[in-house]
Amino acid sequence: MNIGLISLGCDKNRVDSEKVLYYLKENGFNITNDLNNADALIINTCAFIDEAKEESISVILDSIEIQKKNNIKIVLIGCLASRYFEVLKKEFPTINIVCLDRYENILEVLQNENPVFLSCNNKSLKYEKTSFDLVNIGRVSTTPKHIGYLKIADGCDNFCSYCAIPFIRGRYRSIPLEILIEEAKFLQNSGVKELMIIAQDTTKYGIDIYGEYKLRDLLNELIKLNFWKIKILYAYPELIDDKLIKFISENEKIAKYIDMPIQHINDDLLKSMNRKITKKEIISKLRMIKSINPNIAIRSSFIVGYPGENKAKFLELYEFIEEGLIQHLGVFKYSREEGTKAYNLKPQVSTKVKGERYEAIYQTQYKNVINKNKQLIGLKKQVIIDDFDEDTDCYVGRFEQQCFDVDNVVYVKNNETIKLNEGDIIDVVIDDADFDFYASLAC
Repeated sequence: MNIGLISLGCDKNRVDSEKVLYYLKENGFNITNDLNNADALIINTCAFIDEAKEESISVILDSIEIQKKNNIKIVLIGCLASRYFEVLKKEFPTINIVCLDRYENILEVLQNENPVFLSCNNKSLKYEKTSFDLVNIGRVSTTPKHIGYLKIADGCDNFCSYCAIPFIRGRYRSIPLEILIEEAKFLQNSGVKELMIIAQDTTKYGIDIYGEYKLRDLLNELIKLNFWKIKILYAYPELIDDKLIKFISENEKIAKYIDMPIQHINDDLLKSMNRKITKKEIISKLRMIKSINPNIAIRSSFIVGYPGENKAKFLELYEFIEEGLIQHLGVFKYSREEGTKAYNLKPQVSTKVKGERYEAIYQTQYKNVINKNKQLIGLKKQVIIDDFDEDTDCYVGRFEQQCFDVDNVVYVKNNETIKLNEGDIIDVVIDDADFDFYASLAC
């Protein structure tokens, strides 16, 4: 049987997709990228915000049209499948639904002639020794081969007022360190050179199973492996301390990059969001990072249009972004999620105003990035190659201070005498810059 898969949403979903594909491949299924040639299509859905839910539903509807023509089997997995299990079961009776802690049952679902609906075994989604995440460390890569993601935990205990993740993916649960090292070795042996550490909150790693935070212990084991760089993503600012930043700064294999979601800067909104940090503490953390190593790039995410965000509170956020303390930034329009504390908060911000504020933050950060990028013209930098862009006749790569798929990139001139491949690590000279960089091979 030929299996196709569409993975939507975050990198945690991507890891789940890659594990499911490997599990099926090991059990005799053929994996195909040609969805028109698939006998079964697995859709790993997302339900984080309204836009993600709309995209998931759109993909489901398109797949059902294919099912009508080709009689393919459709299997829904992921957050939307778990959050709206009963609704989806009622609305789409011809498809299969497998919730988050039932992935080991996908085999029997694919082998069953009739639609199968498997709800979650337990609401906490607590890891058992036989849990899919713990016994399946193999992957079928869905990224360029030199890039890999290591999901070190699932679920979340932060209970931010706007976020439904704890109600979908359960409480925070770390994957034991020894299992993560084996998984990292698998990725290394598969050709991964750049390893991204991910979870809903990477800084909390280990607290639930070891009684103490173990992120640095994990990193200390990972740097013994043969990766070019290891990047830390989704690190909550309240648990970032000078010891972690010094560890990043002093270890060559740890990328000089940290992703720390801040979400807002106004103290009233931070408190309403149940973010356990203040504006003063956030600014102190940012300055601490730069004082230890000014070359560490900081990425963060922010929400505009959260309930109660008036003009003055938005202006406070705007002016903070304008200062340029954040190198890479993602901005989201607040999405009203049922079941969350923020759902009934008032006043709600209109869709129009959300859009205007989103654009204002985006444009301000865009200018910041261009101004900072131009300061690097003429410098020699190391780049890892991700792709070749035929439209520009350039290789596409990144510095260690840029993350795959979310940050800006480096366009490297095609020197026809030297062929580059995905995963090659080269030295370049920056010739020009706007939002992206334009470079030539260093002599």
